[in-house]
Amino acid sequence: MRFPPFTQRFGALLIVLAAVPAFATEQGRDTITFGSEQGSMLERPLNDYLRRLPVIPRFDISSTANYKGYTATWEVKELRLFLATFHAKTNGQPYSVSFLFPGRKLPVHADWYSGLIHIIGGRKSLVPGGYTYERVTELQVTNGVIIATNLMTNVREDKLRR
Repeated sequence: MRFPPFTQRFGALLIVLAAVPAFATEQGRDTITFGSEQGSMLERPLNDYLRRLPVIPRFDISSTANYKGYTATWEVKELRLFLATFHAKTNGQPYSVSFLFPGRKLPVHADWYSGLIHIIGGRKSLVPGGYTYERVTELQVTNGVIIATNLMTNVREDKLRR
């Protein structure tokens, strides 16, 4: 059987490229403190707020590990979710949280957020299709208030309800 000229010249290269796995930079996650537990969150509650703004701010991207352009930490106090810290830049200049929340100071109650938050802890293992986490604490949030919690062990990320 005879292959087209392109395949004859580049066939070996195509086979090598197909065999090499594609790597992407894992994105930095927001962190959260819940009781005595501190961990990383799978969700980004601030993005829900940003999408509701008339004009979404364009934050500088300082790293391929942070395409969202900001860093944020969260905390739960008295069963309420708070944005504790926020750091971003636009055009190389610090972006003040007061632009996002006029008249409010950190910590800001995340009353705009309703949904699930998954706090990952312990070891994570790479499996086909994603990761398995040793421990996941699931918070069910309604208007920034924690209404239910669930502790899970050995959970595949693709099996989490989002």
